[in-house]
Amino acid sequence: MKSIRIKNRIEKLDVGKIVCVGRNYAAHAEELGNEVPAFPLIFLKPASVLIQSGENIIYPDYSNEMHHEVELVLLIGETVKNANNEKA
Repeated sequence: MKSIRIKNRIEKLDVGKIVCVGRNYAAHAEELGNEVPAFPLIFLKPASVLIQSGENIIYPDYSNEMHHEVELVLLIGETVKNANNEKA
């Protein structure tokens, strides 16, 4: 199982699942020639896609196209179920 270390924290955290939101930035979707949906797409990625700071990015040998993006990670530190807007 992959684990990550959060900046300024000692312990490592196991990565369970990665839930992604895509096509939420219309200009980027248009730049790539993709359809801009009415609502962002929700999809999953395996923990194996994570790399640590300083690790090499592996370029697939079947493609010459690589897009650079910045990802925001939200760590949910407690169980949340049926939360109202304030709790969420």
